[in-house]
Amino acid sequence: MSTRYKTQNSILLFILRNAALYFLMLNAFLHVSDILNPLYLSVAFVLTALTAVFLENLKLRFWTASIIALVLPFFLRMLAFFMFYGIQALIPGHETDLLFLFFDKDFFPFLAVYAVVWLFNFLARRYSHFVPIEVLLNTVFLIFIFWNQAFYHISLYPHPSYFALALLVFVLCEIFVLLTAGFIKERTQGGGKKLLVTLGYCALLVIPLFIVFYLVLQDYHEQSAKGFSGLMKPTLFQFDLSPYVQLQSEIELSDDLVLLMRTDGSKQKYLLRRYILSAYDPKRGFFREEKPPQEEQNVFLPDYAFDFPDPGFKARTRQLQEYYLVNFDTSALIALNYPVTSIPYKNWQGSSFTRVYRVISKVWDKYDIPLHPGTLSLWNSLIRRFTYSSLQRIRRAEMDKEQLDHYTEYGQDEQIQDLARTLTDNTEGYYEKVITIYEYLKHNYYYSLKPGISSGENQLHHFLFQVKKGYCSYFAFAMALLCRSIDIPARVVVGFYVGPYSEVPQFYHSGELLNFYEVRAYQAHAWVEVYFNQFGWIEFDPTSTTLAPGEDFDIFLGRTGDEADLRRLIEEILKNQKNLSESTTKRTEDETNLERLGKTFLRGIKIIFSYWYFFFPAVYIIIVLLFKYFPYILFLIIRKKTKKIKNLYAWSVNLVYGRAWVRVKEESLLEYAKRLQKEKKLKFLGFSEYYLKAVFSSGFNAKDFSKAKACYKEFITSYRNHTNILLRVLAILNPRFLWRNKL
Repeated sequence: MSTRYKTQNSILLFILRNAALYFLMLNAFLHVSDILNPLYLSVAFVLTALTAVFLENLKLRFWTASIIALVLPFFLRMLAFFMFYGIQALIPGHETDLLFLFFDKDFFPFLAVYAVVWLFNFLARRYSHFVPIEVLLNTVFLIFIFWNQAFYHISLYPHPSYFALALLVFVLCEIFVLLTAGFIKERTQGGGKKLLVTLGYCALLVIPLFIVFYLVLQDYHEQSAKGFSGLMKPTLFQFDLSPYVQLQSEIELSDDLVLLMRTDGSKQKYLLRRYILSAYDPKRGFFREEKPPQEEQNVFLPDYAFDFPDPGFKARTRQLQEYYLVNFDTSALIALNYPVTSIPYKNWQGSSFTRVYRVISKVWDKYDIPLHPGTLSLWNSLIRRFTYSSLQRIRRAEMDKEQLDHYTEYGQDEQIQDLARTLTDNTEGYYEKVITIYEYLKHNYYYSLKPGISSGENQLHHFLFQVKKGYCSYFAFAMALLCRSIDIPARVVVGFYVGPYSEVPQFYHSGELLNFYEVRAYQAHAWVEVYFNQFGWIEFDPTSTTLAPGEDFDIFLGRTGDEADLRRLIEEILKNQKNLSESTTKRTEDETNLERLGKTFLRGIKIIFSYWYFFFPAVYIIIVLLFKYFPYILFLIIRKKTKKIKNLYAWSVNLVYGRAWVRVKEESLLEYAKRLQKEKKLKFLGFSEYYLKAVFSSGFNAKDFSKAKACYKEFITSYRNHTNILLRVLAILNPRFLWRNKL
């Protein structure tokens, strides 16, 4: 027997249901957003929903209402035709001639939506049991609409986090639809049917959440790495580099603009360091350790001007950089190796950039190129010769044992060690061994976006000994481990490779800093740093520039952005140079306790939102459990015996309601307990009698309390005997009837 919704609550349910349908419609038409008019669709959607309500209120038979609904849009189209014809007669012209065509452009695509919206609204108002069916069908539509957005190919939204949040809103809307429908319907079916309905509702709540995880989080790091040069990952609303690197079988290149850099250095290539990955595990790969044995670069940009510890390495020159972040984590510190000062700036009003800051670094002059003096000035040539001879004199790394063990861990891979020894056995000197490994990888292997899958479990062996092709992470892994296996400290670094091809044309430049460079997602890069005692960590980029046979793409894509967009961004920077001022945020030692607490709170919120895919489901489960277990917690902590029994009874009813064994309005508590005992074999009657005595009798004593607890144990035993463990868990997690008055 079907039941009708109560009039006073149907408006809320109507709004919630149509909000979910409207979400589906908008996302469906995002596929063709450049063709259809969203205003037309929105107005038509509202009129369709109201039409369904009107026809249902007329109490027409379903088929009669369906025929009217089928004819109605074409009747309206005919009226529109005559209206546009009249406008054309009154105001002749090219624009009025096209009015009907513009109308039809949106009319016919909307017919499919019209059919769904009308049918769902009509059936939901007439038949109460259609609501969960509608939620299920909406889920099917959701899968169909977003099917091509799976595996991290998000095209309907500018960032995967927006996509995930949109899905979360949809899921919450559907949850409220089910909860609202549960509040306002009268249940008359038996307990078995109620259980099936409850389990079905639980499934309906889980399905959309599962879709979120499937579309957005399945192989999340694998697919995000694959889509962004093997190294980038999304944070909440921007991108960042991953604090660990694994070897993928295939990657793709994305040209999303990440940031603009300006530097006073000469035109060359720059390695912008984000993370130092010094820890290694054969299963995990290289990853960032929270507390490495040696001081490493900060990963967070301070909110105030800050001087980093200067280790005083030799043969370094100061270089200034400015970073204008477009689509990158605003807390991230990006800098040349190694930064000594960071200066964050206040952003100007209406800025296109999420953050602006300046860094001063002490850099090694020549990246990953053997330091043989070439065509240099006499003075520079002498310096080069002195530096080169100093490097050649190094025989071993001067580190304490803990540091040396950390930076030479290579997983005891004998094949890696054998290859390193084979390459360097006839080479003397620490520096020459590093250069030999570097040149071997640089000139004997190929660059490839599709290195393939290893036939065994070792992807690096697949690269080194079989296919001999891979992308930057393969080369960085190989060089770092080959060096480590012969006791040369090395570590993998991830950041961005910025070559001369990334420089923005000279006519954009102005002011003290001359060189602008655009940095895009495909420039995410991995390289190696090797330790040279008093010279510190020196960069080596062993990635080959020779393309693998059979692959055809440009390794150095050059500038791929829109010229006008770049011009606009750089002109905005130059226009607002005078508006830039150093951040006035206080240093930590100058902050009050309240300010420190506020910053800690905001940092915690950011961390939570970075892992929203764990946080939100966990919060949902915690809230449900808290509401369910709250009476039992009160029972444990309250001392007054009557209140203890009251809370214990409330907890017992929560368990029973979780199975959808609900008391109807006409039943008293004792009648309800008798029905549960008769139909469900639950020994609830005795405990209910003592509960009523605790509530209404002034003579509830210690003996009654003991008997009440004995009756509770009897009830719990019968509940467990007639409910398996899976159904008990589902009953606890079932949110239905959570806020309903049960006593």
